[in-house]
Amino acid sequence: MYQIKDFTTHPFNRMGENGNGRHRCLFIPAVGPMRIIYPLQKIGTRCVLEDHQALVDGSIEIVSYNNFAMTCNDNGLNSRLPVNFRATKLNAHKIKAPELKATGRTWPVGIVGDVFIVGNNDHHGWSKHLSQKGEQEVLDIINNCDDMSCMEIDPNFQSLQSVYEGYSSSFDKKLWWHA
Repeated sequence: MYQIKDFTTHPFNRMGENGNGRHRCLFIPAVGPMRIIYPLQKIGTRCVLEDHQALVDGSIEIVSYNNFAMTCNDNGLNSRLPVNFRATKLNAHKIKAPELKATGRTWPVGIVGDVFIVGNNDHHGWSKHLSQKGEQEVLDIINNCDDMSCMEIDPNFQSLQSVYEGYSSSFDKKLWWHA
């Protein structure tokens, strides 16, 4: 079941400040405003997944882009997490929906649940801080993709168009899509 994150409670309350073993991320919830966070990535040379799993409500899956990577819930559809339209815009931008449509292939581009964006991995395999350039690229993609026509390529997600229309008519886009 989906719950809105309360950044005043454990473990989210410790993600507000940068520190040793933490990395700068852009948190994009399915519901609510985006925010910069600093989840724990490692202690010494040991990887710590608890913060990442808490942010996405389960096991993680990473989708890599040119200047950043998106971490989402690996089992979000089966967990019935809500559609994350901002993350879906990023994913649709990555797979270039018109190219897939031209080949006749279908691809489920809908992203559900909360996600967070980090920088790409360094030469040791650790996620880098999300740079200002990477953050701006994410915001540009989200804010400049005005329609969800990408959903046409997969019949399983056609109903998302009506859900999207409901969201876009109920919320002030200025507050909802922008960080």
